[in-house]
Amino acid sequence: MLPILYQFRPDENHVLFPIVNLIFTVYVYHRCCVDDPGEITLSNLDTFKAVYEFDNRLYKPRNTCRTCKFTKPARSKHCSICDRCIHRFDHHCIWTNNDVGGLNHKYFVLFLLSLLCIIFDGVIVGLRCLWLHATNYKLMEASVVTADGNVKPVTLLILFQHLFMHFPRLVFLIVGLALLSPMVGSFTVYHIYLIIVNQTTNERYKVAELAEESKHCKVKTCQRSAKISNTQTVSYNRGVLGNIKEVFLATSFIKSRRKVR
Repeated sequence: MLPILYQFRPDENHVLFPIVNLIFTVYVYHRCCVDDPGEITLSNLDTFKAVYEFDNRLYKPRNTCRTCKFTKPARSKHCSICDRCIHRFDHHCIWTNNDVGGLNHKYFVLFLLSLLCIIFDGVIVGLRCLWLHATNYKLMEASVVTADGNVKPVTLLILFQHLFMHFPRLVFLIVGLALLSPMVGSFTVYHIYLIIVNQTTNERYKVAELAEESKHCKVKTCQRSAKISNTQTVSYNRGVLGNIKEVFLATSFIKSRRKVR
């Protein structure tokens, strides 16, 4: 892209934003890979126990981890891949070879956002390169001679074929990033939504499992359990701003909860 950009727009800075974005992406990706997601050990067990109350639905008191041999704090889960209990466990990420938990969820979301910036920047700048080439050489004003000798104006399809023959790698890049953007974008929006409602991926799966189980239970049993859950359940939703602070200021939130207890 750079030769095209500096050919037609030599006075503009075309490298500052991509370089800054790349450095930021590498930084947050590194933090996702190496940072502690919130591993629970005997030394910090009491600290994590004080963070959340048991909701008596997804998380119940006296629920012992069979591997770690201690009572699991609310909203924690044992990762079978990493073989450890994680505070506010979301999921195990194969791309970072690390768990996404209460202490590093913010870096995971920032990593997804930075990837989206790279993808959108690639599509926008790539399209701009093709547009600069087409407008400066006045390709849309040109004409083509067909196989039967007729002269006809250039159409978008003909223009696309011409640009593809001249810049195949650039066109492939734009199309590939455009196809990738909905997948990365939907995954990013999903995690932002989880933060806003103060829920984890693990908890959404658990809620779905409970809903499926309730369909097969007897009506009286369901009604009885519903009455119990209505009186004993605890909501972790602290409002949009409070939920965001809980993720992005996780250490401060844990300390404040310990003081409250």
